[in-house]
Amino acid sequence: MVAVGYDRQDKMSYAVFKVFTTPLESQRYMNINIINLGMARMGDTPSYILAKYEIVDNDKLYIQLLSPDEVAQGIEDGVLQGEIKDIKDNEIYITDSSENLIKFIENSDMDKLFSQTPYDEEQWGGPYQKIIQPFADSPGESLP
Repeated sequence: MVAVGYDRQDKMSYAVFKVFTTPLESQRYMNINIINLGMARMGDTPSYILAKYEIVDNDKLYIQLLSPDEVAQGIEDGVLQGEIKDIKDNEIYITDSSENLIKFIENSDMDKLFSQTPYDEEQWGGPYQKIIQPFADSPGESLP
């Protein structure tokens, strides 16, 4: 997945992600691995961001990230295995098994766990819109 947009200085920016999805009951989640943010390549050790998502009108993507406070609380309470490096910068790593992460999600208050609204355009710049690339009908044909 590639996200293209404009930063606060109206300069075009982009980010490249590797994404795979996980359905869980009636919700859909995406596991997001950041490949690079603009020209900055991410490290060799993959880390993932878990997000709840919704597709509206077949072409708009709304994303809600896990609340770092709720995840940190789960780690501190011993409900979830992980490491809290810097809570102010949301540097929190879940090291638990997928099964225990699913239990944590299922036993959590979803409104608190995914507290950020996906419809806040100022925060998210969303919704994300699918872009369809037109293709020429035959080789050598130019596009409008």
